[in-house]
Amino acid sequence: MNDNRPEFINQVYNGSVDEGSKPGTYVMTVTASDADDSTTANGMVRYRIVTQTPQSPSQNMFTINSETGDIVTVAAGLDRE
Repeated sequence: MNDNRPEFINQVYNGSVDEGSKPGTYVMTVTASDADDSTTANGMVRYRIVTQTPQSPSQNMFTINSETGDIVTVAAGLDRE
């Protein structure tokens, strides 16, 4: 039975990326836990990015590894402006 929803370890995660970073640059890792039995599907945590703001220069500037929570850059040409 899925009695518990996953909860992030931190409420806010702040990451930074150097301007002009190449695709594949590591940004950060987010971590969540689930109180359900980790040996069942109900206790397994998977990650995904729902939205990215701002959506420029690309709507998909970052990607997340669904199993580890590692976030890396996908888009080239990241610019602080």
